[in-house]
Amino acid sequence: MEGLLAFRETLIDFYKRFEVITRFLLKLIIGAFLFYSIQCIGRPVGQLAIFSRRPYSFAFIALMALLFSIFPPMASFTLIIVGIAAQMSAVPASAVFVAMFLLCVMFFYARLAPDESVIILAVYFAYILKIPYAVPIIAGIYFGLSSIVPVVIGVFIWHFIPVVKSLIETDASVSTEALDLPAAFSGAFAALFDSARANETWVFTAVIFAFVIIIVRAVSRMSIDYAKELAIAAGAAVNVICFIIVAIIADMEISLIGAFIFTAISAAFAFAVSFFDVALDYRSAERVRFEDENNYYIVKIIPKVALTRRRRVIRRIQGGRRE
Repeated sequence: MEGLLAFRETLIDFYKRFEVITRFLLKLIIGAFLFYSIQCIGRPVGQLAIFSRRPYSFAFIALMALLFSIFPPMASFTLIIVGIAAQMSAVPASAVFVAMFLLCVMFFYARLAPDESVIILAVYFAYILKIPYAVPIIAGIYFGLSSIVPVVIGVFIWHFIPVVKSLIETDASVSTEALDLPAAFSGAFAALFDSARANETWVFTAVIFAFVIIIVRAVSRMSIDYAKELAIAAGAAVNVICFIIVAIIADMEISLIGAFIFTAISAAFAFAVSFFDVALDYRSAERVRFEDENNYYIVKIIPKVALTRRRRVIRRIQGGRRE
């Protein structure tokens, strides 16, 4: 345990010393991964098609990742929307519809809650890494109930990426003449709306994730020892139980073994995040009582774990004598 704590302190000290460079590199890697995945959505047409060919595609991804790491959050969000619309330029109706939806998300939510809006991207990356169940657990601890909205938006976006891809494939031959655009718009809207009603998986997943956030938040706020650890365990257990119930009652196609395994991995990841955030020594916890003229206070003090550093003893040897 002491070695793990020493590694934690070393990592935190390294991050504090090189915080600016580390944050820039992390955003650069996230941006490169994000715009690479955006290029997989569709193929641009016209003069934009050159950016889908090698080596121009790699240069385009590098440029977008660099801008993503430099720009503020709202500008980065706009860059993502532009990239998605460009990739869907082969089907203008679907591109405009998707861009309008993302612009609504940006103006009516991300602009008002820039910190919580990061969870939308976290859900997307967590699904790619096969640990989506870690997001509601971590969000419930650090963001609270306000994280339900971005988690639901992220789940919706992830489950409808295949629908958008199918629209691109089926509507690639649709005419782009001005007179045909209204019919194309109505067709794209009808297809997305019908898919939203027919696809129950994202609805059940969003409801389960919201319930996990509520449970995790409630347990983590309790005045008990190991509250965060118990909240993570409770969130993981509730997640597995809810997916089992939904799979039985709603006949939803889901691998229960996979859900159990990836929930365990997600919980382990959440434990790691909590450990590197703060390590508490509950064995040395104590309650302090004091009062003033109007109130009586009971405060619980939990010290952080601190490594005892070995002190070096320097002995001077002079003329055969030790000092």
